[in-house]
Amino acid sequence: DKTGKNFMIRQPLTISAGENLDLQSLLLRKTGVIFGNVSPQSFAVAATAPLNKNVDVYIPGSTIITKTDKNGDFVLLDVPEGKYDLAFSKAGYQTFMISDVIVKSGQASATSEIGLKVDENAKNYGMVTGQVLLNGQPIPNALLTIREVGAKAIGTAITVSDEEGFYELSNLLPGDYTFIIHR
Repeated sequence: DKTGKNFMIRQPLTISAGENLDLQSLLLRKTGVIFGNVSPQSFAVAATAPLNKNVDVYIPGSTIITKTDKNGDFVLLDVPEGKYDLAFSKAGYQTFMISDVIVKSGQASATSEIGLKVDENAKNYGMVTGQVLLNGQPIPNALLTIREVGAKAIGTAITVSDEEGFYELSNLLPGDYTFIIHR
């Protein structure tokens, strides 16, 4: 929850034959929570749709990501202790950054006001959209990354699928990319 007192640790595990895994160190990870809200007033345009829904909120260079809900609220769980930059992105808008967000173990960190501005260069970018399905069923919260062919970084763009499996990777420069879906 937003207080940081009640949260769950989710950690993928790979266990190999003959390997002993120390869960104590895993369970004692020092993590916290980052939460906040993207207000509809932060958008520099008038619109009928809720623009603050499905804004990607992420820590650049990591796979820690979430989307805002229908009210613009977001919560990033299981964030290791440290100081981070936080990015907010949505198709057609400039990515907004907040620097030096401090995360402390067992605590919740609130963000400052978030404002997204229309990207005047959006017409020069491309977008990849779709729906993640498995056996015809939508897959929510699938992690999707896209990176330029030959790039060593985690991803040029990153997002998660919404509750119906839909996703959007935007603000992509023309070029060749590798598309990766993690479940």
